[in-house]
Amino acid sequence: MNPSRKRESGMTLIEVMVSVLIFVLGVLGLVAVQARASQLANSAEDRNRAALLANEAIALLYQYTPPSGSATLSIPTSVYAAWQTEVATPSSTGATGTTSGIPGLPNGVGTITGPVPTTIDGVSINLYTVSITWQESSQTSTSGTIYGATAPRVNQYVTEVSIP
Repeated sequence: MNPSRKRESGMTLIEVMVSVLIFVLGVLGLVAVQARASQLANSAEDRNRAALLANEAIALLYQYTPPSGSATLSIPTSVYAAWQTEVATPSSTGATGTTSGIPGLPNGVGTITGPVPTTIDGVSINLYTVSITWQESSQTSTSGTIYGATAPRVNQYVTEVSIP
């Protein structure tokens, strides 16, 4: 038997350890990708809920539209407060007394400002701004730290609607 043949057969311990290390790094990379995908899915779900809640506010604006030129918001205070409670209630059932059942957002705050009377192409309209902000406690900013702690990221959804 040729002694050089025996040395070439099989794998050495170092080769096995290197291949296991490469495999482990690949698995860790996949875990990191999965975690990021989960974060992005949660963020997209929150943005979608913010859009639905803003759409609900716009429906309220159309339901309680003041006459053109009015300088006051005519949504009843109780209805506006119920919508704000719904925005701030991140449960699956929605706020008590609301009809949409849309879950709110964590630390959610909803505001409707306006009307701002304006004229576009000779037509008088009232311009309203619906703003929804929320702050996710599990999602942190990558923009920096304050005294070693990362600050939660504040998300905002803003839309404007013009009502003649």
